[in-house]
This record gives sequence, C-alpha cells and structure tokens, in this order.
Amino acid sequence: MINNIQSCNNLLKMKKMKFFKTIVLFSFLASIIFLQSCNSKPSEKTSSAGKTSEMLVVMNDVHWKSEIGESIKSFFRQEVEGLSTEEPCYDVVQMSKNSFNKLFQKHRNIFIVEIENTKSEPSLEIRKDVWSQPQIVIKLVAPDKESFLLAFDARKNQFLELFDEAERRRIIKAFKQDENFKIRTTLKNSMNLSMVVPNGFYIGKQKENFIWLRKITRDYNHEIMIYSYPYTDTIAFNPQQIINDRNEITMNNIPGHSDSSYMAVSDIFPSTSKILELNGNYAVETRGLWIVKKDFMGGPFISYTVLDKKANRVITVDGSVYYPNNKKRDFMRQLESIFYTLNFPVDTILHK
Repeated sequence: MINNIQSCNNLLKMKKMKFFKTIVLFSFLASIIFLQSCNSKPSEKTSSAGKTSEMLVVMNDVHWKSEIGESIKSFFRQEVEGLSTEEPCYDVVQMSKNSFNKLFQKHRNIFIVEIENTKSEPSLEIRKDVWSQPQIVIKLVAPDKESFLLAFDARKNQFLELFDEAERRRIIKAFKQDENFKIRTTLKNSMNLSMVVPNGFYIGKQKENFIWLRKITRDYNHEIMIYSYPYTDTIAFNPQQIINDRNEITMNNIPGHSDSSYMAVSDIFPSTSKILELNGNYAVETRGLWIVKKDFMGGPFISYTVLDKKANRVITVDGSVYYPNNKKRDFMRQLESIFYTLNFPVDTILHK
C-alpha cells in the first residue's frame, strides 16, 4: 500500500519536473520577474475589478488586429472543457496603452503586450497584486511578431494557469466572507476535512462517508457530493474507475424526479481528466457531463479525487450545475474554487 502511495507521489513529481524542464528550455526569455509589488502592502490595496472570467489585454490596436492579436484571442477564448454549451475560457477585452488609466489598472486579469524593435529578445514580467488584489499582471515585450509568437506559444499555458488562479483567489475571498459555518462544522465532525462552502447551500443528505450539499434557486441548481473510502490501490485514480465510482454513488444517493431515474455520467460526451496537486495532495481532476437516466435533465460536473495520505483514504469532492439553456462557465468556476479550499486537518483520524 505504501508503495502504491509512493508511485502516486512519484508520478506527480515527474509531471512537476517535466513542467520545470519546459520552462528552462525557453531561456530566450531574457527577464522573468515574479514578485509582489513593493509600492504598498497588500492590505492597503483596493479590491480588484472586472467581471468573472474577464481578461484585459493592453496593446497597440494595429498589433491587436494582426496575427499577434489573433494568437491571443484564439488561445484565451478557447472553449471550456466539459460544458454542454460552447463558452470561452475568458472574455477578452482589448485597449490601447494610452487608455490604460488608473480605473482599468484595478482589473483582476491584465495581459500587457508591447512590440519594441529596439529590444534584442523577448522579456517577460509576471506580477501579483500590483494595483489591486487579487490581481495578476503579465507583461510580454518582444522585438517583432515572430519572436512574440514564439515566446507566447512557449508560455501561454502558464499564463492561463496564473489567470485561473487569480479568478479562484477572488471567488474564495468572497466565499470566505459569506461562509456557511454550519456546513464547515459538519464536514469537520463527520468527514474530518475542511472546505469553504458559502451560504445558500444546505445539507440534502448525510450518511457515513457521504454528504450531499445542495443549492436550489428558481433558475438553477448546484449540487456538491463528498464521499470517501479507504485507499487500497492506485486504481482509485484511474479515470474510468473515478467515473464508475461516481455512477455508483449517484445511483444509490441522487434519485431523479421519476421512479427508477438517477444521475449518471453521460457516455455520449467523453469526460476529461488530469493529474494535479491540490493543496499539497495528489489529485485527479475530472470534467464531464451528467444526465439523469430515464429523464431529460443534464449539465456539467467537475470533481477532484484526492489522496489523504495521513488517513490512508480517498476523498472525492464533486460539483454539478443544472441551468438549462443558459451559460454555466462561471458557475463551474465557483464550484472549482470551493474545491480548491479542500484541506485535511492536522489531527486527521485514520478511517477504517
């Protein structure tokens, strides 16, 4: 069993090593700065502005209409995985440097692009909380179109992760100010975990090693499932096994409106999965679509299957949205942010 856990850790370390090796390969980026602004303390800064999943691109209008702008738009406006409707990762808004005043400097996600032929090679600056908080400001300067496209292609996935992190930080900050402490206490006492869940959710069902949290409104529903079981083998993190486990849980615990109907993962639209580290814990993220068997309901879901090494158990946190004929990207980002607050207390008790 210990060997299995070690293999999970080794796989995660290999992914990390590969990521850092990729960064080293692109050494033509002359300067990389990743630091807090030193002008003022974070507590003195105003809250960042901007709509959810909105990005401000500051660059020359001519370059925005060129291949440079097209590369930025096509990447950040790529379709979000696991949604039933086509929605972009980010709503991208462009403005020129001359219009970029103090009002717009408060925006949460800022990407600054400059093409300067006096430069000999590209340079990159990445800063957090420069003019507001939470905020991420990325500045990429290149001498010409070709060098920009090379540099952007080398780093764009990292850029996307940083902007995603800023989105989560904002949402988590808001949820912490409106946390449901009754649910926090229940999660600690019954499942020995902590997670920030905002008000509006209530406990729909609870039994040993399983909790169903619900948020029901006139227009949409949010569902969160949390379930755990002893860790015995790495098969628990196999993508198909994660889906099989989810189907078994929902069939037994999440009934549909009609007799014998129940929630299940759609087998028409393929789910996606990726390995990551969630607050220091090995995890697999799964995104896909759910349906209700023998009924006409469906929507997106996102789950994180996490290894709790101290308790030798697997925890899955799973969120789904029902909002027919409407956009769901921002709701899914909210659920993702909730799950990024998942932690296991220091005094974790071994579950048998």
